[in-house]
Amino acid sequence: MNNVDVGIDFGITNSDVVICSNNNFSYKSLKSEKNIHLSLNNIIKNIQKDSKIKSISVTGGKHLDLLIILMVKR
Repeated sequence: MNNVDVGIDFGITNSDVVICSNNNFSYKSLKSEKNIHLSLNNIIKNIQKDSKIKSISVTGGKHLDLLIILMVKR
């Protein structure tokens, strides 16, 4: 199983995902869910089928919604 780094740009319509494994990059564009947490869950499940996630970096118009949930769950 490959260790991968993941970059996600959360958009309103699509979430763009870049996966880096052994210095090789792949790109996916997935439909964004209304709830960013569902989008993140779907992306993680999709990647974990074949790989172990080492790190996740996020950006985009909706990424700050993740911070709110992390702060509430503490």
